[in-house]
Amino acid sequence: NLNRDLQSYGRFFAPDPATRSVSTIGGVLGLNLAGSHWSRYGSAREKVLSLQVVLGNGEVVRVDSASGAAGSGPGATESPAWMAIEDRMRQLLATQQKVIADNCPLSPTNQAGYNLFDLVSPKQPSPDLTRLLVGSEGTLALITEARLRIDPIPLNRGVSLLFFDSFDAAVRYGVELVSAGEIHACDLLDRRLLTLARESHLESAELIPPNAEAMLLVEQQAASDSELRSAMEQLRQRATRRKRGAIAVQSASNAELRNQFWRLTRHVIPTLYQLRGVRRAMPFVEACGVAPVRLPLFFQRVHGILNQFEVTAATFSHVPQGLVQIFPFLDPNSSDDQRMMSRLALSLTELVTEMKGSISAAFGDGLSRTWLLKRQYGPLYNSFVEVKNIFDPQHLFNPGVIVDQPQRGLTDQMRKIRLPVADGENGQPSAAETALPVLQPELHWEPVDVLAAAKNCNGCARCRTQSPGQRMCPVFRVAPREEASPRAKANLMRGVLTGQLPLESVSKDEFRAVADLCFNCHQCRIECPAKVDIPRLMTEARGQHVAVNGLKLN
Repeated sequence: NLNRDLQSYGRFFAPDPATRSVSTIGGVLGLNLAGSHWSRYGSAREKVLSLQVVLGNGEVVRVDSASGAAGSGPGATESPAWMAIEDRMRQLLATQQKVIADNCPLSPTNQAGYNLFDLVSPKQPSPDLTRLLVGSEGTLALITEARLRIDPIPLNRGVSLLFFDSFDAAVRYGVELVSAGEIHACDLLDRRLLTLARESHLESAELIPPNAEAMLLVEQQAASDSELRSAMEQLRQRATRRKRGAIAVQSASNAELRNQFWRLTRHVIPTLYQLRGVRRAMPFVEACGVAPVRLPLFFQRVHGILNQFEVTAATFSHVPQGLVQIFPFLDPNSSDDQRMMSRLALSLTELVTEMKGSISAAFGDGLSRTWLLKRQYGPLYNSFVEVKNIFDPQHLFNPGVIVDQPQRGLTDQMRKIRLPVADGENGQPSAAETALPVLQPELHWEPVDVLAAAKNCNGCARCRTQSPGQRMCPVFRVAPREEASPRAKANLMRGVLTGQLPLESVSKDEFRAVADLCFNCHQCRIECPAKVDIPRLMTEARGQHVAVNGLKLN
């Protein structure tokens, strides 16, 4: 929405996460998101001029960036509480300088823990705390306002799809392109993602050669159209003439085809969740990063670890950032696979730490990676605890993330997706499960089918888009609150079916009110990457409500 408003001025806010159609500015700042164009524009942290934040004591302060616009300098609103925070942070950075330097990851982007690595410089000895707050996942203060730097919209952009018959060849060429510094984006997709894109996106099917093992999406920008076309042609020639080079190249400089190429990469990952079967893409190690030059070796080692665990996975990479997203296919209902998730996460963390990388190179730590931070940072983790105590001594903000998390396993907070009827290990119901009544569907399907429809929603929030270029829930567009979104309705049915909500919930007016926010237009089902059938789920929900309460005359 922001960029649509800025378009008439020829400007835009440059960070572009793949979920930009549903990402909020608060989310982008909270996670310091960047996206495919990081090498050209940097991350959200570089775009902040000042922040207005609420501290744990309720005080509102304004924090200026040291790299802000003319007239705004370092520091903050005159506030005793903020001045104390700034003074204590200055002391922490001074006393822990060596520990911080020794544990700084070599990956170009890093969202693991708190950013203590570039808050001061010889030119700016006072700490720039906007660079700490951006990316702190809402654990230090509440951002209520941001003044942001915007960039001119590039006029001449071209996108090339380079297809390879070897994954390793694609990785190595991507690293070469990044080292040469001639490109503005470079994304890598493996064979599994290409197969999925070919099968689920008809507009992409004819673009992807059947023997392609990997693809690089490369964007170039230039001062003029002729310079752009020349650069794209040079890229094509170099890519195809080299040994183990590209087997096919597709190029586009017009907006329509260029956007089609970008949709191929940005929309394919959510379609992982429409795959049928008990094994599902499990995104618990999907944001690690290393120095780009180490990507070929890193991928070799990752594939070795996956083979060791006998696990299949899909992989995606922002090559300039050294960012690697790994999506292992596991059965979340299997106790063996749940235990394997923790062992696999530990093995990959050891590899990332060995290569001086980051276990959270893009998306933050959250609840799924906070438990690994001590393994990556060692003694520096104690400084993260001190930062939390400096900003939020009462530990009010987003507890359990980055610090404070109790000793719990990776899978302890997994969303339940099993019917409360029988244990999948031995086929016998547990004592707790036998006490739970089972919902009997009103439509012609079994409870397990209802749950399968609900669990296909992975919460990606694509259904919250307000983009005019997409058909999506008209109710949410009019009243953009969470309960109006299609994913909320999937969560509602999953909660009832798994026992997280009492079965009596179906008789409540609140339950029916959410179900009535769907009027069966099927726009969400058509646009959903996972093809979740929300209309049918809500017809079932209304049927359950009527079965209990009957129909009223009015």
